[in-house]
Amino acid sequence: MIDSEYSNFDYELCQKILNLLKGAYPAKLKKVLIVSPPLWFRAPFHLLRLIVREKLRDRVWLLNIDQLKDHIPPNALTTELGGHYQHSHQEWIEECHTAYKTKYDDICDQASAESLMKSMGSKSNINSRHQSIESTLGFGNNNNEDLCSQINNALVSKNSSRRQSKACVYDYDEFGVSLSQFVAMIRQKGARGLGNEYEMIVGSERAGTFKVSTNPVNMRKNRYINVVCYDHTRVVLEPYDLPEGVPPNDPMDYINASFVDGYRQSRAYISTQGPIESTFMDFWRMIWQTCCRVIVMVTLEIENEVIKCDRYWPTSDNRVMNLGIYRIEFIRSESHEDFITTTLKLTNTRSEVSRDIWHLQFISWPDFGVPSTGTALLKFRESVLKKQLDAIEYTGNTTYPPIVVHCSAGVGRSGTFVTIDICIQKLEMTGLIDVRSVVEKLRQQRYCSIQTRDQYIFCYKAVAEYAATCGQLVGENLDNLFHEMK
Repeated sequence: MIDSEYSNFDYELCQKILNLLKGAYPAKLKKVLIVSPPLWFRAPFHLLRLIVREKLRDRVWLLNIDQLKDHIPPNALTTELGGHYQHSHQEWIEECHTAYKTKYDDICDQASAESLMKSMGSKSNINSRHQSIESTLGFGNNNNEDLCSQINNALVSKNSSRRQSKACVYDYDEFGVSLSQFVAMIRQKGARGLGNEYEMIVGSERAGTFKVSTNPVNMRKNRYINVVCYDHTRVVLEPYDLPEGVPPNDPMDYINASFVDGYRQSRAYISTQGPIESTFMDFWRMIWQTCCRVIVMVTLEIENEVIKCDRYWPTSDNRVMNLGIYRIEFIRSESHEDFITTTLKLTNTRSEVSRDIWHLQFISWPDFGVPSTGTALLKFRESVLKKQLDAIEYTGNTTYPPIVVHCSAGVGRSGTFVTIDICIQKLEMTGLIDVRSVVEKLRQQRYCSIQTRDQYIFCYKAVAEYAATCGQLVGENLDNLFHEMK
């Protein structure tokens, strides 16, 4: 799929190919290798793969050209694909013609076949055994049909759901409006109406208790005394990676961090505060224990002469940090106009197992308020998505590990980023949007997420801008739409 565009993609043709291969004895469909897929294909694919059966999911591979040799012998690959097979179309046509003219009697001795049948039992027994094996291995004739059907339902049906897979506690599919209705609602409500909508959300009752987070022993681990965690969604740290000498009764399972369900994915995010020096070790314990590979930082260390986040990661000037049993090493850093991407190496010194971690810091959020447009944050989100895709392909997981998102308190800008990401994923999957219900459910998981009216309205703006960049809002002037709201 190198250099392929969305306009080159023919979904109906893909269905026909799968149906053609379905049950094509003896070449049954066991693997589908998708080579060098572009981002426009990878992003929805990784969402779709979560809703199909595990046996089907494991047959589809996304890989680069240099990985083809792990699946196909070099003598079967052309030179363009890294092999040494010299393809001749004329010779291939001749082989097909020869095979077509060859009769079964020429390749199978009838007497031998009858003898084999008798030795193995009746034809019905063979068929039942054959069906049993196919059922056990998951190679039945309906599998590819199921795959087509399930993917088709996910792509086409606006009410498609992933409830058949691992259920999320918080379902974002309950409500939604079309893009045209979404724009009309923004125009009708305006800034005042959307602000009032936010105030109604804030006025709703709390969704849980804060007993652990407000325990005097743990309060010192909170950056802000008024930003605490719900008990039912807090990240609980396991004791297995505590350094030697820590008393067994020391309450070291607390960190100011909350699991947040993503769009049709349980615990897709961890919203947390910007670490303080006394919680650096706990932060990296959380990264290791949750298998996180991508850290999203939506704040500067110092803003308006106020410390927003302590530097918990190594840099080119201070290349190694040792925290408890973990060693964090700086590998490289890339600076972009609006964000910085840092590659780190996290090592468990007890097991000497290492993991690559990507740290992405958005640096263009103004000291006060919100960005004037969503352009920079949307580009930042795209880079986060690419790293998350790299992480799942690198580790071979079938589901995403959680993305750790933090600002200073872990509720304002973090909540804004998570809300926008969920809304965009829902839009891509169903064509529907509902910012309000997403924020309501988000605040039930991470207390006080989305702190201001401006952040709430910015979510509407960013999602609309994303739809416009995808060509889904033709004829709509977003500049005028949001200028009217000022």
